[in-house]
Amino acid sequence: MKITIVLLALMLTGITVSAQKPGVGVFTSKQPVDKVYAAALQAVSNIRFSVKNTDKTSGTIQAEQYIVMGEGKVINLFVNVTKEGDSTQVKATFNKPFGVSGNLAKIAKEYGEQIKKTITDLNITIEDQKKK
Repeated sequence: MKITIVLLALMLTGITVSAQKPGVGVFTSKQPVDKVYAAALQAVSNIRFSVKNTDKTSGTIQAEQYIVMGEGKVINLFVNVTKEGDSTQVKATFNKPFGVSGNLAKIAKEYGEQIKKTITDLNITIEDQKKK
């Protein structure tokens, strides 16, 4: 009820409310899945995130980073490492709570660069998350 009233008040005053855009990095390599998964897992701590859950069989990693002065808020990271044809793909999605500033695309790029320190043939693509 309280959220509905706040959103209604914002709409009546002409202020727009939009969802936070995720930062998404897609990284590909010709290296084996196991090697890429290990590098992706190591890169999580290199960008100052804490691993919350891993499942090597499904190729997933979940992590978070507490925001300084964020009153318990975190930036979430979900990684999925998969075999795509003759390549291995890492898809990393970074999400932040509403009202938290920061460039998630920049963090996604930094994450890819950390993986590339081990997986030198890694191709880094940061997806454009602009609303259409």
